[in-house]
Amino acid sequence: MNKRIGLVLASIHEGASIRLWRSVLSSVDLLSDSVVVFPGGRLNYKEQDEYLRNNIYSLETKENFDGIINWSSSLTGELTAEEVCSIIRSTEVPVISIGLPVEGSPSVTFDAYEGMYNEVEHFITKHKLRRIAFLRGPNSHASAESRYCAYEDCLKKYNIPINNDLISSPHHWAQGREALREIINERGLVPGIDFDALICASDLMLSGALRYLEEINVEVPGTLKVAGFNDSDNNKIMKVAPTTVRMPVVGMSHVAVEVLNQIFNDPTVFTLEANY
Repeated sequence: MNKRIGLVLASIHEGASIRLWRSVLSSVDLLSDSVVVFPGGRLNYKEQDEYLRNNIYSLETKENFDGIINWSSSLTGELTAEEVCSIIRSTEVPVISIGLPVEGSPSVTFDAYEGMYNEVEHFITKHKLRRIAFLRGPNSHASAESRYCAYEDCLKKYNIPINNDLISSPHHWAQGREALREIINERGLVPGIDFDALICASDLMLSGALRYLEEINVEVPGTLKVAGFNDSDNNKIMKVAPTTVRMPVVGMSHVAVEVLNQIFNDPTVFTLEANY
């Protein structure tokens, strides 16, 4: 029997979303199942009127779909993780959540903390760097907060004092330029003198930061070593190949499709949490 599957995510054109939606489609048997992709934007996110795309999510009903794969962590715009989870729990059809654990629904997550910890440790032990600036992601995003905690914990392990001037305030993923300007312009810190490394909570943030560094003639990696997170396809168009952490997008997509198929075959399978 043909199953109607909805794939919900903020976008299909930036960051890890490029690989995720393609990976889901490659995992689904399109001869027997149909997939509709909903790139409906981050929830209530006002910048560039992204919230106007949210209306498409109203089509996620039992009349239209048998199951939903939801890249939940991509939707946190102006809403908290708990608010996003509440919306997912109210959905009438089975939902597989990717990236954000949702109580009562199957979830596929990954260990962002360990990935970021290893990256910071690499800069400290391999490159012998101690003045490491960090661009924080949105504080409504659980994985972004895990990455920030990993940064601080790793510095503490190596007895490097936490310097709040080197840490940006939380910014949305596309605001890497603004986050770095905060450190350089508002706080008056100089790349290569006040900090010799820059780690960003995502590759998308890093992309914006690199554009700003180019504007102010800071050489990368000569003056400043940089790193991101996600190993997104955007990295292929960067002038400098950055250090990054690979998010297991393909693996998580395959698992999400597999769990949804299990639910189709046995609806009682509805409380699985998979850590990838």
